[in-house]
Amino acid sequence: MRVLLVSSFLPFAQTRFGGAARIYHLGQELAKHHDVKVVAFDGCNEVESWNQISPFARFMLIPRTKSGLLGKVRHFLDMGNALRTHAKELQGFIGSKPFDLVILAYALAPNLLRLRQVLKSPRIIYIEGDLQIRQIDELRHEAKGLVLRSLKFIRYWQIHGYYHSFLKCIDTFFLSTQTEIREVHRRFDQVKTQQLPYGMDVSSTSFLSPPPVTPVFGFIGNYLHIPNSDALLWYLETVHPLLRAKYSEYRLVVAGMHVPDAVAKISQKDPSLMVLGAIDDLADFYRIISVFVNPIISGRGIRTKVIEAAAFGRPIVSTHLGAEGTEPLQVVLGDNPLEFADRCIELVQSLAGLHVTLRQNRQIVENHFSAKAVIRLLLGELIADRDFDLFYL
Repeated sequence: MRVLLVSSFLPFAQTRFGGAARIYHLGQELAKHHDVKVVAFDGCNEVESWNQISPFARFMLIPRTKSGLLGKVRHFLDMGNALRTHAKELQGFIGSKPFDLVILAYALAPNLLRLRQVLKSPRIIYIEGDLQIRQIDELRHEAKGLVLRSLKFIRYWQIHGYYHSFLKCIDTFFLSTQTEIREVHRRFDQVKTQQLPYGMDVSSTSFLSPPPVTPVFGFIGNYLHIPNSDALLWYLETVHPLLRAKYSEYRLVVAGMHVPDAVAKISQKDPSLMVLGAIDDLADFYRIISVFVNPIISGRGIRTKVIEAAAFGRPIVSTHLGAEGTEPLQVVLGDNPLEFADRCIELVQSLAGLHVTLRQNRQIVENHFSAKAVIRLLLGELIADRDFDLFYL
């Protein structure tokens, strides 16, 4: 089957963004059994981190271009100038024939529907995580002052028009959570939606030996993503003191890129806070912690780190918001500081008896959240109609 995968982010193994990693794993799994071409924008500004060698046999990056005065009037999802700049190269890469399947991943990707051979493909699907239109809508309502409110109002309706235009061209809108599905239907009630799990490469994630029976908790993320920094600061201000008072040997291990300066300063005076920063091997982080905490209090989208922690074999305490889209994993939930701390204490006390639960969570990741399972879900309807590949039946 001929597949065009259009990514809003650079899909490569070392990406530090969950959405980009999701696209990378889906693309890798698709390419095992199908003829896949990948077109990517660089919505996460990772081109300097990219090793310039694509893991895909047929790959094209559309670099950002200077927008000029006209570009400032257009909304930030409009990649028309970049497409015009690279039109000849893009047309040669895409070719003249429609694809059997077009997968548009995240909000920059629908720009390629400007190409006739893409638009004429018999099946076009769209994947998004933390909805851009919802974020813009929230900014519109939070804006202060008449001028700023007016500008945000205009920007929202520009983005709304963009979504309205491309959603008319797709077969199914795949989203990470039921909350996001409701958000979409509140604005575009006619679009067909379906929930889509994460889709990680389980084969490269080892199920670790049982966690140490000590109160060592861990959190990891890219802290340029505001929900991650919000979560960490909320935990340190409210939950961290409660657990530090409960256990003399309590530790919180913080890993990931761009750890906030405020957290680094706290760690200099607080021996119970260990800041690792960016790490090359995720297993090194999960190996030293007993419990993974996910105190997300803002934002939406797929909770990559929860699925990842389950794959590595670590129990998880999360807010309800932080666990959205991770069903049916067994995650312990708590929303206010005291409740969250109590759940953490309960898990520490039961660590020795959690082996069965951790094994079950790992099996759920393999069956439900693996890239193979997600591709089966994405292609199931198409393959039922047209016998392309018995591997996915």
